[in-house]
Amino acid sequence: MRTRTFLSKDCKGVMELPFKLMVMVLLIATVVPVCIISYRDVRRTEMDNNLREELNKIIRRAMVISKEGNLSSQQVDFDISGNLFAGVSHVSFGDSVGGNTYIMEYRMNWRSHPEYIHSNGVVHLSSPRNSTFTLRSGTYRLSLTNLHISEDTSVVIVSQADQRIDYQSFYS
Repeated sequence: MRTRTFLSKDCKGVMELPFKLMVMVLLIATVVPVCIISYRDVRRTEMDNNLREELNKIIRRAMVISKEGNLSSQQVDFDISGNLFAGVSHVSFGDSVGGNTYIMEYRMNWRSHPEYIHSNGVVHLSSPRNSTFTLRSGTYRLSLTNLHISEDTSVVIVSQADQRIDYQSFYS
C-alpha cells in the first residue's frame, strides 16, 4: 500500500509539471527583457559619463599646455571604445581658427542629436590642418600641441600622436 500512495503522489506531480514549466517560462520571459533594458541603460549612462570625463581631461591638459609656451606638447591616451549596448558615433574637436574652436561635439550611437562640451573660450582647439578634427569609436594616443598665432591668439592642436602638423595653414 505504501508504494501505491507514493506512486499516486508522483503521478499527480508529473501531471502538474507542464503547467509549472509554462508558468516559469512566462515569468522568465517577462523578467529577462526588463533586466536587459535596465543593463543597457546603465551601460549607456556609464559610457556617456566616461566620454565626458575623457573630454574634460583633454580640456584640462590643453589648458596646462597653453600656459607652457609656444610649441609645448603632451601626449594623452583617449579611450572612446564602446560595447554592444553603448557606443560613440564620433567626437569632433574644435574648428579652424576664428571659428568655433572652443566647442567639442560628440554623438552617441543611440542618440539622434549631438552633445556639446564648451571650454568657455579659455582653450581653443583645432586639427593639424586648421579645421575640425573627428575621431570614431576606439582607443587613441593623441598629441596636444600649443601654437601661438599672434599676441592674443593661441590654439591647441589636437592630433593623433604620429600625425604631421601643417603649421603654415594657421598663418595664412
